[in-house]
Amino acid sequence: MIVIYTKETGARFTYIVEQIFTQILGLKYVIETDETKLKNHNGIIINYSDRAIDNSLQIVPHGLLSEKDISKKTLKVEKWDDLPVFFETDGDIPFDLCAAAFYLLSRYEEYFPKELDRHERFRAEESIAYKHDFLQKPVVDCWANKLKEILLKKDASLQFAEPKYRFTPSIDIDNLFAYKHRDMLRTISGVIYNIAWRNFDQINRRFRTVLGKEKDPFDNIPEIIALHKSYNVEEIFFLHFGNFGKYDKRTIDIRREWKALKKTFDRTSSLGLHISYQAAFSPSRIAKEKKRMETELGIIVTKNRFHYLRFRVPESYQMLLKNGITEDYSMGYSRHIGFRASTSFPFHFFDLTENKKTGLLLHPFMMMDVALKHGLQLTPTEEAMQVIKNIIDQVKNVNGELVTIFHNESLSEDRHWAGWSGLYGLILREANSTFISY
Repeated sequence: MIVIYTKETGARFTYIVEQIFTQILGLKYVIETDETKLKNHNGIIINYSDRAIDNSLQIVPHGLLSEKDISKKTLKVEKWDDLPVFFETDGDIPFDLCAAAFYLLSRYEEYFPKELDRHERFRAEESIAYKHDFLQKPVVDCWANKLKEILLKKDASLQFAEPKYRFTPSIDIDNLFAYKHRDMLRTISGVIYNIAWRNFDQINRRFRTVLGKEKDPFDNIPEIIALHKSYNVEEIFFLHFGNFGKYDKRTIDIRREWKALKKTFDRTSSLGLHISYQAAFSPSRIAKEKKRMETELGIIVTKNRFHYLRFRVPESYQMLLKNGITEDYSMGYSRHIGFRASTSFPFHFFDLTENKKTGLLLHPFMMMDVALKHGLQLTPTEEAMQVIKNIIDQVKNVNGELVTIFHNESLSEDRHWAGWSGLYGLILREANSTFISY
């Protein structure tokens, strides 16, 4: 067991130490604030202070962890061997690793956006990871593993309960069906739209589907579940229970739609709420959608992903907590792949406005179908797979959790998603293959 010495402890310090040493490294430790007690310790001492202590590994504090308020920071990014770092200080490790990791995990920068995008979301382009080209590298995990190497050089007998790499595919269901179970008004509107854009093949398919002569293209949930089972992975489905709106194209009509698939989902998959676009900043609407899902499905809802990834830190997370949501899978970008919080490990939301760790566990995701297709403008080819493989290897290399987002629509082979179900199969195979680090 190692000793971590600090002159004073606090909510920020204990939070980030727990995440680095327990969750990422699996290393037992104790925190000590009495310097005189260090003389009786024969093992490794990590000295998190500006005072030199013999036979210790010193990390000089930047000051962020001792603060209790929030203020905009000016960051200067340097290099620690091949890794980007900031909050540079003097010490055996040339920057405040704990403060830098806290800054990234707490999403400190998202409290001070210059401008939000048209959906009122934090823009990836404003992030330090994007600006300094490390969005596709889980630098917090890499810093932790580099610290592990340093500690092992000091004591090769240290025991690390290393986490195991895991893969969690997730499927967002905005529309259970493309054409079936539409009311007359929506069917007519769809036909008029298709005529205006001369999509006559789609009109034909719509009528063939409605008449029962052809399977609805989005009706592929059983096939998705079977595909995941063939790779021995357990998925999470996020279901949209919001009201119809401009960006909420289809609600789940329990009377018409859910009955057809309820048995398919029954206890075979983990289910979460897909909070609607309209509800993202409304605690009362979140409560209604959660209650609707729980009432209709007879389950307790604890997981969420925001539709359109429309959320803001800290307000949206505070609303989740007020409504009994304990896990969220929205931490990522809709037009970029990589690591929004610079980690591949789940971590608890730290509310900077209250300066405390909360009970909301965040599962960052690394890639999304829309980001691959529209953000990076990739096609389902070998080139796309190389980009994807790089992300998968990054997660495997640190034994993190790989979370992906696809939609039943993007796996339907319908229209502009032709070929993507085949690419998804390659992703599943690659995500489950053995990783060899050179």
